[in-house]
Amino acid sequence: MSGDADTSGESITAAGLTDLRVEVEQLEGPARKEIAERIKSARELGDLKENADYHIAKEDQAHLETRIKRLRMRLRDAVVVEVDAGAEVFAFGRTAEILDAAADEVHT
Repeated sequence: MSGDADTSGESITAAGLTDLRVEVEQLEGPARKEIAERIKSARELGDLKENADYHIAKEDQAHLETRIKRLRMRLRDAVVVEVDAGAEVFAFGRTAEILDAAADEVHT
């Protein structure tokens, strides 16, 4: 990362940025359609005041839209950081394995 890069946003790897974009596409496409179908089906059941399926679907829709909004904000503020540390150096974007000697287990 160069010294003059904007560091006021959220640091993220290129792979992480791609993952966020894929999630937004999935939420704005198939997930929205699925919830719209649930709302439509629930409306067909009749009275909306006492229709639990309808209220649950509307609540799920609100959660979905909030998630999309938050992901869009993260995408807007993202600052891609290159991972260029050597194999022996732990740095941003790398995964480490920790050996729990007492339990003789490796955790990622």
